[in-house]
Amino acid sequence: RKGVEESMLHFLLDGNEIQPETTPIMLQLDDGDIIECIDRSTTVVPSVSLRGAIGLFQFLISTEDYAGAEAVANDRLGGRDSGDCNVAYGFVLIDYCKFKDGKTTAELLDETLVKALTINSLVPLHLLGDSSPPCAQASGYVGDAKSSWEKVPGAIAWLRATRSRKGLKPNDNGKVLFRLMKHGLVMVGMKKHGRMVHQEFTTNVCKMHGHMLESFCLPQGMRLHDPNGEIVCHAPETTYQDGSFQSFLYSSVREVHFWDVLKKSRVFKLSTVADERCYVCHEPSQFLCTRCKVVSYCGKECQRRHWRDDTRAHKIMCEKYIKT
Repeated sequence: RKGVEESMLHFLLDGNEIQPETTPIMLQLDDGDIIECIDRSTTVVPSVSLRGAIGLFQFLISTEDYAGAEAVANDRLGGRDSGDCNVAYGFVLIDYCKFKDGKTTAELLDETLVKALTINSLVPLHLLGDSSPPCAQASGYVGDAKSSWEKVPGAIAWLRATRSRKGLKPNDNGKVLFRLMKHGLVMVGMKKHGRMVHQEFTTNVCKMHGHMLESFCLPQGMRLHDPNGEIVCHAPETTYQDGSFQSFLYSSVREVHFWDVLKKSRVFKLSTVADERCYVCHEPSQFLCTRCKVVSYCGKECQRRHWRDDTRAHKIMCEKYIKT
């Protein structure tokens, strides 16, 4: 970094030649430690596991080299389009630092958070130390990255405040939660047996395990919002055979995590004009399938394409959706 020629700044990492440019040379020893070479001097950084480009990405974040981490992610990990939990939440922390420095907007920071939530919504629970369902991916990320979050003043507090930005849950009869679940997985907190339990729910057919089974069918109450506040939804961690559909009263819900962020995002956007998205092209929809009233389309062309699609033909699934 200080006078070392660029031609010297490359090393082998899991068989891939990396040119870190402005980052120091890092080599992993057999015992898992990392050698960091600056000005031809050597320092051993203990207790850091470097595994591929994701390990390098996490290491650079832990050293607060956010520009270097972003460069590695863009070059090796698909950048902000990566579907990896480590990368997605790494970008949340990077964008939070940018927001503090006035280099990005609150809206863009929220969108980065939403992308991470769609990959794994359990990570915030683990980061904030709340009781949560077991998840190896979430606990693994937090085990590696929590110290990086704690280094950034206000990051953990921001995450906690954002989770309930405009209240613990929408002040309605469950309509907002119903609409959110039609788009994807939503983390909900409820009191059960005297303790708070957090669980993911959805009414999005594509997120349901077993939706391609011959016996699959949707409960009647899942299609339309019940003005009396009864919520019928799917719990994705259970299998269809185990009875993964559940119902509960909205009054029993204590918290809908990040509901205001999800409501305003492009992914989970709710509009009074069109709160559905076309199943095929994701543009605002104009109508539902007239038979099952489950799948939305923007026009006849997308509907015809979906009807005869070899891999996800709606003419096969429509029959299952109309069963009650």
